Parts: sequence; structure tokens; C-alpha cells
Amino acid sequence: MFGTQFLGLLPLLLMCLTPDSSSGLPSVIKIGGLFDSSQIDNINEKVFLKAIAKVNELDLLEGTKLEGLTRKVPEHQSFPVEKSVCELISAGCVAIFGPRSSVTTPIVESVTDTKEIPHISTRWTNRASRSNCAVNLYPDADVLASVLVDVVRAEGWTHFTIVYYDDDGLYRVKKLLEMYEWKGHTIVLRKLPDDGNFRPVLRGIKVSKQTFILIDVPTDILHEVLKQAQQIGLMSSEQNFIINNLDMHTVDMEPFKYSGTNISGIRMINTDNPLFRKTIEEWSDGELDITPDTVPLETVLIYDGVFLLAQSLLNVPIEQDPSSVRVARQDDAGAEIGGINEDGSPRNEPPEGGGTGDEPGWSSGIPREENGQPKSTSNRTNIKSKNIRFET
Repeated sequence: MFGTQFLGLLPLLLMCLTPDSSSGLPSVIKIGGLFDSSQIDNINEKVFLKAIAKVNELDLLEGTKLEGLTRKVPEHQSFPVEKSVCELISAGCVAIFGPRSSVTTPIVESVTDTKEIPHISTRWTNRASRSNCAVNLYPDADVLASVLVDVVRAEGWTHFTIVYYDDDGLYRVKKLLEMYEWKGHTIVLRKLPDDGNFRPVLRGIKVSKQTFILIDVPTDILHEVLKQAQQIGLMSSEQNFIINNLDMHTVDMEPFKYSGTNISGIRMINTDNPLFRKTIEEWSDGELDITPDTVPLETVLIYDGVFLLAQSLLNVPIEQDPSSVRVARQDDAGAEIGGINEDGSPRNEPPEGGGTGDEPGWSSGIPREENGQPKSTSNRTNIKSKNIRFET
């Protein structure tokens, strides 16, 4: 359905598939999916399987059927994820979708790159992949940052306040900071706290009499941020907002409709498209509580990704070798570190907190904070300009 818009990615997928022109496509081709237990990934898993069912229903592979194998994986533990990837490949999967986690994605890329199997993801990231077989259908972070610059220029803003929530949000607005740091315009950056009380920061904006406000926050708190802005009188005909979130269409904007505030945003999904609405309605069969106005972009991209893969498979027959997978490195003495032993146990893991975080099989080797959680790997923009200032 949506996959045709991604045909430009076919050469990369085809490069990762092993041609076997004499055998043709097998009767069944397996593809794997890694999903966590979050609400969004529960939806993603069901849509992944529905996309496979639709490909089979339409007979896009001309007699060959797709079979989806899924695994539930933790968000911050590399070893269980590596083990799940190996299980899927050993079961004969020719491509892997997911996971969403930025912590465990590198391990999946490492395994799939070693086996030359396509790895397809659909999430925002600012990390450049080193894998030759990785395809991220989500728009490139730097391209999106450039689009935001174009939007701000089109609006004619010369001074404004940026409200952001985390380092990822700061990265997404970095090109704005680079664009304005030498032109004498003023940008004020205000970081929201993580306790859910955003009113003090929003009151600070109101007191400053700033009327041009750019908001970059996660989808799950966007409505609350706007609600609290409305409560303290920051949403009137004097204010102009740009929402930098591609899932803005999933947020209920009805309460802010009559405030007089000019609210602009960016989106990739045309929710009024008849084919789009028909497809989403087919998903909502009692199993999925989702509508065209609530489906997130990454979920749509998973559906697209299955169709893209099907088109790729149709172009290049493949032969999958379901051999065991072991990804490991060697230390200075030549001994293997990381990876999985024949019995499924972790091989020669370092102590808790050891390693650099790049070791494929080290479930305990990821750099960690004092509370045991993995350290953030987001890149924080280095800002050095008298015209850009942080305020709380």
C-alpha cells in the first residue's frame, strides 16, 4: 500500500540478499520482528503481522507466502536481544524489524550485518549506522532539522523561544541554532522539567512577552504541555506556535481550537487520504484500538517496510542459510569476548559496567549510571553564541 514511496531504498536491500537464480523463491519466507512490551510496540507488532497477512492476501510474491516470527525483548538489555536475533535467524528469517530501543539497536545491526541480512527500523535517531544492511525508514534527523529551518524561515521568525524536553529535542533544533548564531537574532532555550509540572517554565515565557514559541517534546506529553500553557494564559491570539513533532496529528487539539493561537506543525501522513483511511479501518477490527487520527508515523512505516521488503524479495530470489549465529570479538590475547556459546549462555562477559557499549554480546558491558540504567548516548549540541541563551 504505502511501500512504493520507498523504492529508492531497494538497492540497499537487494545488496543484502544472496541471489540464487536457479532456485526461485521458496514457498514460505520468514521475516522476524523484535518488539518491547510498551503500548506503542504492542500496536507495532500487530500491524507488522497484519502487513504480512495483507501481502499474502494480495499474493504480491506470486505464490510465495510471508511468515512473521516475533519476539518480545527488553529495552535496555543487550544479551536477551542478541539471543532473540540469533533465534530468528536460525529459524530462517531473511530480515529483521526492530527494536525501537536506541540501546539495543546496535547489537541487532551488528548481528544482521555479519549475516548480511536486512535490518529495518522505523524510529527517529541521530546515530549514523555502520551497517551495510541497515535501513531506517524514518526521515533522516539532519534532513528533518533542515525542514524545520525552512518552516521557521517561511514563518518569518527572527527571535523566538525554543521549549524542549531532552537532548534529542535539542539535537532536532540544532540547525536553527547554527543558522541564527551569527545573524544577531535572539533565541532563548527553555528545558522542561521531568516532573510533569511545566507551568514555571511556561510562566517565564509569558513574563518575557515572547510570542513566537517552538515546542519540541515527546508525543506523550505534548497535550499536557499545551494544556498547561493554556491554563497560565500563554495561548491567545498574540502567540504563535510551531510544533516540531511528526506525530502531532495524533494529539487531540480540539481544546485549543478556539484560543486564537496560530499553531503550525509538520507531518508526513495525509490522514484524509481515502486509501490510508481504508487501510487503518481494516486494522481496527476489534483487535486494534486505532484510528487514522491516532496512528503514529513509525507504525505506518512498519507497514510500509513489510511491503518494501516484499517488493525486494520479488526482484531477487534468495537462499537463506539458517546456520547458528555467534557474534564475538577478540581481546588482545586472541580470546573471544562477547557473543553466545553453543548452549546459549553468554561468552566471557566483562564485569558490570565494563566495556564501551559497542561489544555485541555484552549484556552487562553497556556504560551505566549509578542507578544501573544505561547512560544516554544522545549527542548534545555545543552552543557558543551570545545570541543563544538557556533559561529555566
